[in-house]
Amino acid sequence: MSILRKLRRRLRGKAARQRRLEAAAYYLMKYVGITGQCECRSTCDADGHGSYLLIIKTPLSIPVMHRELLQHYFRRKLTELRELGPVPLMLLVCDRDDLMRAVRGKNDQHASSARVAAIVAAANLEQMASQTEVCMAELRQQFAFSRFMHLEDRNYVPPPSVPMTDLGGF
Repeated sequence: MSILRKLRRRLRGKAARQRRLEAAAYYLMKYVGITGQCECRSTCDADGHGSYLLIIKTPLSIPVMHRELLQHYFRRKLTELRELGPVPLMLLVCDRDDLMRAVRGKNDQHASSARVAAIVAAANLEQMASQTEVCMAELRQQFAFSRFMHLEDRNYVPPPSVPMTDLGGF
């Protein structure tokens, strides 16, 4: 009886589920004409909820604008095949263009951190602008407070205000 329990436990485990999910995804790849490799990985978010990452590496070219459609297709079909269930699925496609950029990237010029930061800032300009305003307001408030505290620590007393006519008397 223990042999059957071990076998049943093995067939119900995470690794077996990943293998079945990978096999079903590979079947769908062949069905729609995508050649290449398929890999399934188990992931979880910060709350501990599990999900799957399906990585497809193909020598074909798959347009970036249609990858979301491909993700919806795989999620729907894997759910219909009862391999996915309520667990979320994320699809990552590495196509010919990605592989060519990786090969070409070895000989590219040196990319500095300032250039990378500028690219990220340009891509997220609206979000960065609102964050920059909030950060600047906080910095101004901190600077004013620290300046006030510094003056208070030195027991600084500003000179009394004197009318302009009385300045000659000093």
